[in-house]
Amino acid sequence: MTCIMPVFISQLLLLPLLLLDISRTCCIRNDCLPVCRCHTLSYGPFESLRLTHVDCSDQYSNSGGKQYNASIPKYLPLDSISLDLSSNRISALRSGMLHGPGYTTLKTLDLSRNPLEHLGPNVLSGLFYLDFLNLSHTGLQVLDLRMLQRLSLSDLDLSHNRLQNVSLDTFVTGRIGRPLTLRLSDNGLTFIIRHTGSTIPNLRFLDLSQNLLSVVPSHALKGLPLRHLDLSENFISTLLPKAFDGLPELIHLNLRAMRGQLSSISHHAFSGLRNLHEMDISGNPALAVLSPNIFQGLHSLRDLRIAGTGLDDMPSETLSKLPALQLLSVGNTSFICSKLPLIYLKLLWTGFAQESRVAQEGVTCHVIYPNGDHLGINKL
Repeated sequence: MTCIMPVFISQLLLLPLLLLDISRTCCIRNDCLPVCRCHTLSYGPFESLRLTHVDCSDQYSNSGGKQYNASIPKYLPLDSISLDLSSNRISALRSGMLHGPGYTTLKTLDLSRNPLEHLGPNVLSGLFYLDFLNLSHTGLQVLDLRMLQRLSLSDLDLSHNRLQNVSLDTFVTGRIGRPLTLRLSDNGLTFIIRHTGSTIPNLRFLDLSQNLLSVVPSHALKGLPLRHLDLSENFISTLLPKAFDGLPELIHLNLRAMRGQLSSISHHAFSGLRNLHEMDISGNPALAVLSPNIFQGLHSLRDLRIAGTGLDDMPSETLSKLPALQLLSVGNTSFICSKLPLIYLKLLWTGFAQESRVAQEGVTCHVIYPNGDHLGINKL
């Protein structure tokens, strides 16, 4: 007995480690729905946790072209976490169509590339745990304000549709405190609205690129907890003073390649962006002047991209407003500096800076050429 007990006790001590085994196996299920493919991941030593991804995309191709009745499954495996219905010909979604067994546990739903021009308010109401919803390339023209109220989304893709006008009040989801990534690129948006006094949507990433905006929608954006904002390839020609007021948490701002030929940035246009780390104003050939006051208050800016603008020089007085600057992208060439680079740059867009002066000793800069080569520059 004295010899057996220690072995038995040691096995008990190892039991928690066995239960923590995170190994997984994958298999293709044979009991999947017709014209669909089910992939199940099993976790744990006894495969006690099973997660199934159901792929019902492009049902015409998967049927061999012999028959085509694209439909939404009435039920799913009870351990389903994702459903892909993209690239079908589904034109209507009615209340109750996504409420069958197996839908409640879905974390991801892909309805992209279907001719859905309208979604009713209760279509998604049963998807309590839905995390990512893809409605891109569906031709949507209207968003019902009630559609997202019961959801807890963290990522919503509405890009490449025909929404034209959007109210950000629509994106106040069921869990107010959960951050939301929202993609609205290429929708023909002419303006964005938000009602004063309403609940502030918890938007952290907002993509408004490739739309028809002629001004920064300052009123709608003010007060949002945004970290990333993309306004590139819109028709904005002028940035007005305090265009980004009320966005103190913003880290990344993209103003690249405005189709409206961005030509003027007013003084203090970026005031209030005290935490901004990266800004891209490249690809704006009509932008020929950057006065020092433009960068007033950007004490955290590390990465500035100005390639493809109409700038002829960057005086040290301007750069002195950017004490944290580490990367300056000029044409096809980038300058990376270890600390405040009070540099006068004669910018030549076909190559690199021909003339550089550092007003402060100890500054170390590196020039990155288009072919990826590096050249160290010390105490220029």
